[in-house]
Amino acid sequence: MYYINFENNVFIEEDIDLNPVFDILKIYLNKCDSYQIKVLKEDEKSKKLVEEFAVYSDEDGYEYIFQGIIDEDFKKMILDNLIGEVALNFMGINLYNDGILKLEIINYGSEVYIYGFDEKSVVEFSEELEKIYGIKNLNVYMDES
Repeated sequence: MYYINFENNVFIEEDIDLNPVFDILKIYLNKCDSYQIKVLKEDEKSKKLVEEFAVYSDEDGYEYIFQGIIDEDFKKMILDNLIGEVALNFMGINLYNDGILKLEIINYGSEVYIYGFDEKSVVEFSEELEKIYGIKNLNVYMDES
């Protein structure tokens, strides 16, 4: 299995274009059936948004962890609140299909991991990311486990 990683300087560039992350999330929301979102404890607005959709929640030292099923209402909420003035302050969004991690977005979109490619599809998707979004600094990894 192969996976792709790319990074954004969200903490350095204030006007960074997160539309590629938004579009990838939108694609994978339709391919996956469950999610896990981590939000900082001090962010009550994000907690309130995500909490009503979760079927399971937990917390650790500095963040809340919410897990649930992806349905149309959840898709709308997450897409409406991912980018812009009302942006969800997330530490991580993970999307799963049948319990297998397919997409991981970390630290407000600073790191993106896309899993589950074979040798041919990883090349095709990498080329598509570069052609459509201009993402050139892609890392492709092979997971031998």
